[in-house]
Amino acid sequence: MLALSSVTDEEQRCEDVSARVMRAIHEHRLGEVAGEWLADGAPALSDADRRLLESAHQACADIHEQLVVEGQAMAERLRASNVPCTFDSSTAVPRHPQYHELTLDIGAEHLATASQVAAAVGYWHPLLDDTRAWAELPHTRTSVVLKRPDDRMTRIALRWRRAPGVVARLRSGLNRLRQRLLPGGAPQPSERSLGGFIGTPRPLLPELFAFANLTRDDVLLDLGCGDGRVLVEAAERIGCRGLGLENDPRIQTLAAAAVAGRGLEELVEIELADANSAPLPEATVIFLFVPAAAIASYVPTFLKRARPGTRLLVHEQDPIVCTPASDKSAPLIVGSAMTVAHLWIA
Repeated sequence: MLALSSVTDEEQRCEDVSARVMRAIHEHRLGEVAGEWLADGAPALSDADRRLLESAHQACADIHEQLVVEGQAMAERLRASNVPCTFDSSTAVPRHPQYHELTLDIGAEHLATASQVAAAVGYWHPLLDDTRAWAELPHTRTSVVLKRPDDRMTRIALRWRRAPGVVARLRSGLNRLRQRLLPGGAPQPSERSLGGFIGTPRPLLPELFAFANLTRDDVLLDLGCGDGRVLVEAAERIGCRGLGLENDPRIQTLAAAAVAGRGLEELVEIELADANSAPLPEATVIFLFVPAAAIASYVPTFLKRARPGTRLLVHEQDPIVCTPASDKSAPLIVGSAMTVAHLWIA
């Protein structure tokens, strides 16, 4: 890091603007803050600062427009399948969204059909193949989020009113009893899971690679690799070798298929493994995209296990409170995708 005496006024101003943009992303107020800043005229802004704020404001506007279009299209598909639903863009989509998620209100009795309609256009949930578990959701929850592994990583929350209290408790109790009677009992989620699969929006990947100075000589390790998009993009764009670790066999299969489909088996390997206990191989760059709450414990652990000089690349919209602090952080905004990138060096 530069000594304070060597920082020019221009560099200090850029740092201040970047820090304020990162804070706005953390507070999920980027579109609002950028819009207010630009509306004030902000004569002291440099051209680079103004472009950053303009891209931030436009990104949120683009996400809003895309979500309204997707929500209206999904509502029409559901109604065509005799699923009554409500999509009010003023409430189902945030005014200044920072990621692609919208909400559709349906009747609980229509969840099975609604999920089939969503699945037909690429939306997915790990329980979709478990008929029994899916049938119980209306009695134990009030919503479920389906994800589509497209470039934007679009998510749809199907929401319904829960059954009356007594009925819900009876159904929930019966479900727990039935699960206990099943062979092996009810499936339990891993206590050390890195979090549910949410892929990095693809437009961000080139900027993330540049932020970590990824080269063809690097070995990229993706912990909790999801559908493999990071490793596939790195292999095709940079030419580096990659290894992905994924502990969900269903998602690991998706990642392996993506690698095979692009003919990248010689560069990229996908393993079914728990990143928490698996030995770190010859990685020079480790990629980690997990919920912010988990990063505080994972980062110091992986830094201790990594070889000296290994770069740990993390990105997340929520604030990260972690010791040690990252060696550098920056807001990244590309098209209708945004994040805050962090880099540690072991």
